[in-house]
Amino acid sequence: MKKQMKLWITAGVTLFALLAVVVVVLVKRYAPSNERVNLAKYFALDSKSDVAIVLEDERLDKSDNAMLADGHVYVRYDVLHDAIDGRYYWDESESKLLYTTPQDTFWVESGTDNYYKGRKKVAGEFGEIVKLHGNEIWVNFSYVALNSNLQYHFYKKPNRLVVFNETKKIEQVETTKDTEIRLRGGVKSPILSDVMSGTKLTVLKKYDNWYQVSSKDGFQGFVKSSKVSDSKKTTRKIKMKWEYNHCMKDDRIEMAWHQVTSVFANTQIANVLAKTKGLTVVSPTWFYLVDNKGGIGSLASADYVTYCHAHDIEVWGLVSNLVAKGVDTGKVLEKTTYRENLVSALIAKAIEYKLDGINVDIESLKPEFGDAYIQFIRELSLKCHANDLILSVDNYVPSAYTSFYNRSEQARYADYIITMAYDEHYAGSDAGSVSSLGYVKEATTNVLKEVPADQAIIALPFYTRLWELTPKKGSKSKYTTSSQAIGMTQADNLASVNGVTPTWDASLGQDFVEYEQNGKKYQIWFENAKSLEEKLKVVTKNNVAGVSFWKLGFENEAAWNMVIKYSN
Repeated sequence: MKKQMKLWITAGVTLFALLAVVVVVLVKRYAPSNERVNLAKYFALDSKSDVAIVLEDERLDKSDNAMLADGHVYVRYDVLHDAIDGRYYWDESESKLLYTTPQDTFWVESGTDNYYKGRKKVAGEFGEIVKLHGNEIWVNFSYVALNSNLQYHFYKKPNRLVVFNETKKIEQVETTKDTEIRLRGGVKSPILSDVMSGTKLTVLKKYDNWYQVSSKDGFQGFVKSSKVSDSKKTTRKIKMKWEYNHCMKDDRIEMAWHQVTSVFANTQIANVLAKTKGLTVVSPTWFYLVDNKGGIGSLASADYVTYCHAHDIEVWGLVSNLVAKGVDTGKVLEKTTYRENLVSALIAKAIEYKLDGINVDIESLKPEFGDAYIQFIRELSLKCHANDLILSVDNYVPSAYTSFYNRSEQARYADYIITMAYDEHYAGSDAGSVSSLGYVKEATTNVLKEVPADQAIIALPFYTRLWELTPKKGSKSKYTTSSQAIGMTQADNLASVNGVTPTWDASLGQDFVEYEQNGKKYQIWFENAKSLEEKLKVVTKNNVAGVSFWKLGFENEAAWNMVIKYSN
C-alpha cells in the first residue's frame, strides 16, 4: 500500500512538473513581452545634442537629425528647405536667410539674435537664429515656427522634434483601454511606448489583428486592433498663418504681346491696335537685363501708355533676359542685393510710365537657380501689390525639366501665371506643328494641376513656321531641317503662290501643306482662325482667366473675329 502511495506521489509530482513546464512554455510563447525598445537607438541618437525629426508620421534619416544647442533646437538648412518649408532662401554670398510672406520679407544674418521684418529690426527672442558650422547652416526652429505653416513639439527623453506641415486626410483610431505601441506586430515584439485609454492614433496600415500606427509624440509602431475603436476618416488641419491676396480682373483677359525692338516701334501702336478686336491687355517687350547686378535697359514710352489707356487697354510692361548678351541671369537672381536692384528698377519704371502691370519672361534658366528665381517672384510681388500693379509670369508648358520654375509657388505670389502653349516644334527641332491641339490640351490640363483656373492664362500662337527640308547628299529620305517664323497671311500666300491647297488634319486641329521647290521640300502647319477656334474651345471649356497671343502683327482679321467669338 505504501509502495503504491509512493508511486502515485511520484507520478503526481512528475505530472505537476510536466504541467509546469507546459505552462512556462505557453507563457513564454503567448504572454506579452515586457521588453522595451532602446529609444536612443530607435531614434538614432548618438549624443545628448542629437535630435530626431519626425515629419508627417515618418522619421527622417539619421543624417537629417536636428541639433540641441544652447537650449534651442536647430535644423540644418537643407533639411528645412527640402523637407519642411521650401520657402526659406539662403543667400550664400551675403550669408543671409530670407523668408517672404504675402506682406513682408523676413531676413536674418548668421550669428545674430535679431532679425528684420522688411526694414524694421526686431529684437531677438529666440537666441542665435542662424549658426554656421563649417559648410553647414543651422536654423533655430523657434524662428522657423514664426512664419512657417506648421505644428510642432519638442519632446525630451529621448530628444525628438515632431512636425506636421500638411493639411491632409488621415485615418484615426482611439484606444479603448490602456495599451502599448510595439515595435512590430505581435505580443512578443518589444514595447515602444505606453498609451492610455482615449489616446488618438493615426492609422498607417491595417493588418488582421494589428494596426500600424503613429502617435502624436513621434512613435511609429503597432497596436492590437482589439484595443482600439473602429477607424474613422478625418482631416488633420494646419492653420495657415498668411492669406494670399491677388490683384485680379473681373473680366476675362484678352492679352497680346507687342514685340518692341526700338523706340520708333512705339510710335506704331495706333496702327497695331487698329487691327485688333477685343484686346484688353497689351504687353510690350520694353525692359531687359543689361548687366549682372540687376540693371535694366528700357524702351518704354509714356505716349504709348497714354494711347492704350485712352482706348481702355492696360499695359503690362515685359521684362526679359533675352536681349543683352553676356548677362548671367542666375548671378542676378541668386544675390539679394542684385535682386533688389532689379525689383526696384522695374517698380520705378512702372511708376514712371504709369503701367498697369509687369510681365516677367525669364527663359532658359538653369535648374540650380530655380530657388533664386522663385524668391525674385516673391519679392517682386510684394512691391507690385504695394503699388497696385498686376504681376504676371510667363512659363513653358509643364514638364519634368521645367518643374524647378515651381508654378504652384508662383501662383501664391503672382497674380497670373501664363503658359506659353507653343514652340512644340521650334527653330532647331525636327519639322512639326508649333502648337497642335493635343499639345494645348495637355498643357492646359497639366498647368491646372498646379495653378488655380482663375489665375491661369493660356498663351496661343499667331505665328507658324515654314519648314525647309534639304535632302542630305546621297540620301532620298534624310534631310537637313531649318525653319523661320511666319505670320498667318504669309502662310496663306505661300500656299497660294505654290499652287497647293491646305488639308485639315483633325488629329492636330490644323491645316497642313507640303510642296517642293528647287529640290527642297517645304511644310507648313497652319495657325489660322480655324485652328485658333479649336484651341479657344479648350481655353473656354477649362474656364481659365484668359488668353494671350504671341505676337501682334502675325495675325489676320479672321483671327480677331474668332477671338471676339470666344471672349465672353
